[in-house]
Amino acid sequence: SLRDGILHLEMNRPEKMKALDLGRYRTMAQAIEAANHDDAVRVILFSARGDAFCSGNDLKDFMQNPPRDESFPAFEFIRALVNAKKPMVAAVNGLAVGIGTTMLLHCDLVFASPEARFSLPFVHLGLCLEAGASLLLPKLCGHQQAAELILLGEPFDLSRAQDIGLINRVVDQKALRETALEQAARLAALPENAVQTSRQLLKAPLQEALQQAVQDEIREFIALLEQAAAQEKLSAFLGN
Repeated sequence: SLRDGILHLEMNRPEKMKALDLGRYRTMAQAIEAANHDDAVRVILFSARGDAFCSGNDLKDFMQNPPRDESFPAFEFIRALVNAKKPMVAAVNGLAVGIGTTMLLHCDLVFASPEARFSLPFVHLGLCLEAGASLLLPKLCGHQQAAELILLGEPFDLSRAQDIGLINRVVDQKALRETALEQAARLAALPENAVQTSRQLLKAPLQEALQQAVQDEIREFIALLEQAAAQEKLSAFLGN
């Protein structure tokens, strides 16, 4: 929904802890791409109701419709994040797994409740990173910390997320949505061209490398998915 210049993208699938299936990836990708050309949209705000922000891929849907090429909806969503022209804000409560964490690397402001928990379990599933995280995460927190989070893949809490610079501010759960909305409204009220130009300048030094990183990740992700290790891990996770 669009209200007062803010495009609200609210994940609302409580029975699956906001896991993303192909249709939801495509819907969000199309919304972000449309926002690039819609003067009515000044800011994009990601949020989710309940006790999870996004638990990552819907793995059952993912295994039934695996990616074969770059047209896969999850990859469309990633490219939409990379190419977004409008500032993006996120309000994170509860679990943020996989893409639920890596998408935050593309947001300009991230607010999280004390209940937020983050996880990058790609290697545990026999896969590799996505969403340009192979470039953005080491840039954010250094190689050693990024390697620990990526290679060991252990969940990390709010304190660690603050330490590595993933979030801007911790906000009480009851005030989280209101705070994120207030900050999004502040951005929406500022001169649009100045905000977008400043944002582009902040991102420009990494943009070309980021595009390449995303392409490399997609290629390797598809290759790893076809290997026995990933198939076994994913099947075991689904209880097959």
